Amino acid sequence: MTENNDAREEESPEAPADDRIAAAVQALATLRARPCLALVGVDLDRSLIRPVRRSLSDVTAEALDVVLTSHGGQLDAAYLLARELKRRFAQVAIWVPLCAKSAATLVCLAADELVVGDLGELGPLDPQRNEQRVEDAATLTSALTSSRTLSELNECALQLFGEALDRLSVPGRLRAYDAADRAARLVGRTLAPLYARVDLVRLAEQSHGVQLSGEYIGRVLRRFRPTLAPEVVQRLADRLVTGYPSHGFVLDREELAEVGLPHRAPDAAEAPIVDEITDALLACGEDVRFCDLVQPQPRATQALVSAA
Repeated sequence: MTENNDAREEESPEAPADDRIAAAVQALATLRARPCLALVGVDLDRSLIRPVRRSLSDVTAEALDVVLTSHGGQLDAAYLLARELKRRFAQVAIWVPLCAKSAATLVCLAADELVVGDLGELGPLDPQRNEQRVEDAATLTSALTSSRTLSELNECALQLFGEALDRLSVPGRLRAYDAADRAARLVGRTLAPLYARVDLVRLAEQSHGVQLSGEYIGRVLRRFRPTLAPEVVQRLADRLVTGYPSHGFVLDREELAEVGLPHRAPDAAEAPIVDEITDALLACGEDVRFCDLVQPQPRATQALVSAA
């Protein structure tokens, strides 16, 4: 980089992330001529609901934009937030410039209009649990872990039984019944220690968590997206809860199109605003929390800070 470039950078330091986000949200509200609720960097828990209610209490508009970036939180709180938005506004558009993962995805499902930026992504809704491991370090694990482990163990048992039965079923040596009995006892002795480690209470609790996620997804889609066909609702619920190998799996615009969730990309006028929010979040490593309700201005009063 040249000295002149260095000098220009020193003279024009990059604005703080929250200032850049505030300016971009204001630009979006003005462009769309409707209020915009920014929920950037939030954890979705019940303590968020009251501030949102207070912010929206005096808004008389029929339509609202919501800029949402979050890595999730409580499913109950996400449902309450979605319900609050839909009770107050006839039209709710949710903008995802970067990440709206886990429980935040549930909020996105309620949107009448879902706008996903070039780097925007939603995520699976398999519930997460805080579990204490042997080394005494708590870690988040998917509620699907136990059921998938049991399913794989059952598959292993069937495969082992089939291989043992093939080897024992030699004509003239053992009757079919005796061969099957020996194969079953072999499988039992081999896998019994592994089955003994399956925690049935934990398995039941995690199964309940999976059912809870599916119920919330179904309710949000049926109540707030009534135009979706029942088979699409069921497919979405199944896919979002059990259809992905990891909780962090990227659900981008292409993936959302495959699973049948209506959404769109920002248009030519909206894209620079969404990109500015994305760049500001990436510049600070998403280490920012910006929550505010912004009203549209009669005309733009300032240009967006250009991306570095």
